[in-house]
Amino acid sequence: MKDQAKTKQTLIGELASLRKRIAQLEQFESERRQVEKALRASENRYYKLFQHMSSSVAIYEAVEDGADFVIRDFNAAAERLEKIQKEEILGRRVTEVFPGVSDFGLFSVFQRVWKTGNSEDHNVSFYQDNRISGWRENHVYKLPSGEVVAIYDDVTDRKQAECALRESEEKYRALFENAGEAIFVAQDGRVAFLNPMTAQITGYSGEEITSRPFVDFIHADDRDMITDRHTRRLQGEDIPRSYTFRMLRKNGSLLWVQLDTVLINWQGKPATLNFMTDITERKRIEDALRESEHELRALFKSMLNAFVLFESVFDRDGNFVSYRFVYINDAYERITGVKNNEVRGKTVHEVWPNTEASWVKAYGDVATTGIPSTFDMYHEPTEKLYHCNAYRPWDTKGRFCVVFEDITERRRAEEEIQKANTLLNSIVENIPNMIFLKDAGELRFTRFNRAGEELLGHSRDDLLGKNDYDFFPKEQADFFT
Repeated sequence: MKDQAKTKQTLIGELASLRKRIAQLEQFESERRQVEKALRASENRYYKLFQHMSSSVAIYEAVEDGADFVIRDFNAAAERLEKIQKEEILGRRVTEVFPGVSDFGLFSVFQRVWKTGNSEDHNVSFYQDNRISGWRENHVYKLPSGEVVAIYDDVTDRKQAECALRESEEKYRALFENAGEAIFVAQDGRVAFLNPMTAQITGYSGEEITSRPFVDFIHADDRDMITDRHTRRLQGEDIPRSYTFRMLRKNGSLLWVQLDTVLINWQGKPATLNFMTDITERKRIEDALRESEHELRALFKSMLNAFVLFESVFDRDGNFVSYRFVYINDAYERITGVKNNEVRGKTVHEVWPNTEASWVKAYGDVATTGIPSTFDMYHEPTEKLYHCNAYRPWDTKGRFCVVFEDITERRRAEEEIQKANTLLNSIVENIPNMIFLKDAGELRFTRFNRAGEELLGHSRDDLLGKNDYDFFPKEQADFFT
């Protein structure tokens, strides 16, 4: 009996320890759900900004060490401008979709920005291929993820206005007066001539603008740069004609502008013809995109659960056959033992050749249908059991995400608890002493062992749910309770 009591006490202790471990794992699951919710909210905010920008935006990923770029996303404004649906071009090379990109000069900008990480403005240039044509103005920069972003506008109307002004000021005065961007002539440090939009953008009247030096309207930190470029241009130096800087509106608010300027002769003297666009909203969105990217990366890096972004791999017949690593977070590295820089760009079969077909099937269903899936599955190469949440946050089949956790130990603990419960039940049932349990409220029987049935002469079905008063006189029942 002494050994038997010791065994019971040991089992009860182990059972309490296992339950504590289960509680900890359940807490980790709650934290994972909170991170997933924050991740989706941040991602949704970024995507709404991206889709509702008035400027066209395209996101590219370098392939073959920058020899070409694959289109990864395309906002609604770009679809309208290029007269094409993004589903038709996502995953395709930019040189294939826009064959004139190299002659246009933008392709070399992509390569430089991708290599150096320094943003560049591509001066207004004329793009043409067998499908579309027009004057384009591009701002290109690199995301921390390595992807290259091009924010651009069709400035065909503006370019036509510039040519029109050179040919005949009077003939195109209506166009000048009604242009959607500020147009002005700068000479001798002042604005000599301007259209109504110049006054509208800055908040100053035309008289206020022409009566003061132009630098008075420029942010103090940008004045030297603007003065230097204006002077050198008038001297005939070949310097960039397009750049951004800050101005101050009459109400004191900050105004970001994009200036395109060209040297002209005005009333017999050198001057500059300037086209100025309010890009304050664009700058705000760019900052929001960068902040969103930073927040997402911080979330990914600090998540307790593993996160991975995969790129779908299809065969020639369009069948999902594999998936390629794009990004994994620190938790993924810790759980699986692989490193981001080692697997990025490789397919899962290159990393783990004996990956089970069941994984390809599960992920392929999510990638091709867009329907999220939650499942538990064993992974033979890492010898672990994972609880996975796979989803596709984009409309394209080309990419999907997975958030997962290693539940190997939890499952093992659950199995151990089950074994311990089975053993404990066996002991309780076969011990010669009566054992019963009552609820704390009405003191009704909730459990009886076989010895209890035999001692009281009732089956457990008769006993369960009843109390002492159902079987004993009140005096005895009072004593028992």
